[in-house]
Amino acid sequence: TTRTVDQRYATMKLVMVLSAGAALALVGLIAVYAESARILGRPSFSLIDLELASAQFSTAFQLTWFLPVFLGFASLVPMWPFHSWSPAGHAAAPAAVSMLHAGVLMKLGAIAALRVGIMLLPEGAHFWSMGILALATVTASQSLGAQEYLKPRYERDLITRAEIQDRARRALLTGQPA
Repeated sequence: TTRTVDQRYATMKLVMVLSAGAALALVGLIAVYAESARILGRPSFSLIDLELASAQFSTAFQLTWFLPVFLGFASLVPMWPFHSWSPAGHAAAPAAVSMLHAGVLMKLGAIAALRVGIMLLPEGAHFWSMGILALATVTASQSLGAQEYLKPRYERDLITRAEIQDRARRALLTGQPA
């Protein structure tokens, strides 16, 4: 059926985008891990140790590795141009999976992109900040445009819901079907 094809397509798109993002973030984090192990003289995945070592990361290292770390985690967030998986993925997923994804995974991606990227690679974050601002601006403008486009539909649905609630309330109070 068409629904099955759409679900398969959405699932494959979601898996491909998130896997590519995870691989990109992993490569960047391995670079941060290796550089911090060289600086500290011992390997550690502790954020405290990584933050201590990051004070000694060279500017070139930070400029090189901030983007893979940030973009890898940002692929989890519905941020342009990585957002194309989000609508199809949420529509095709069962409600519980969609809620878990929206409630946990997307927030985790945003926090990790900001906290890990900016905390461990601040000079890289500063250097790439205008590009990130451009991505955020495009994302926000698309979101606002979609809200304006969908507004009449939601208002119509809101009115319909209000009518249904009013009829249900009258039926409960009078005992007669509305």
